[in-house]
Amino acid sequence: MIIICIELMILKLGVGEIKNIILLGMPYSGKSSVGEYISKRNKFNLFDSDELIEKIEDMSTNDICLSKGEEFFKNDECELLGIIKDQKNMILACGCGMPCHDDILSKFKKIGITVYLKVPIEILNERKEKDSSKTSVKGKGVNDLSELLGKRSKIYQKADITIDAEKLTIAELSSKVIKKVKEYK
Repeated sequence: MIIICIELMILKLGVGEIKNIILLGMPYSGKSSVGEYISKRNKFNLFDSDELIEKIEDMSTNDICLSKGEEFFKNDECELLGIIKDQKNMILACGCGMPCHDDILSKFKKIGITVYLKVPIEILNERKEKDSSKTSVKGKGVNDLSELLGKRSKIYQKADITIDAEKLTIAELSSKVIKKVKEYK
């Protein structure tokens, strides 16, 4: 089911010749906002892994993890990667845990340039407290962001590019991502 739905979405987008960009980072780091901003201004095809999986499963990522289990969600992420891996001209805002299992980060590096949007835990917590649309991160509370960052930052730091994203607007951050990607060899 997930394969058919995503393939239909991809067929509507088309492909180009620009190098793919894969955005990594914690919740509230700006991956989705930056991805959307860049895609609109640079004609990239935007894929947000969490949004795609939520559409397919017809439930939030939190609800998927709570009702079907985190392993089920990880399987959806792996399946999604298998489907989008041949895309061109793509920007992927990946879920915070996606690059942390099944050697997905190395697979990302084969299909594009990985960019870690690095934001300190204090800023992530501030953003979380202001965001009423997300009541939890996969069933975990604000205090658990620190624990997640501790586990995942080692993986994120292996990205091709790291950008300190805390003091930048979405427009500034998006410009910096594009600049760094163009400079990357």
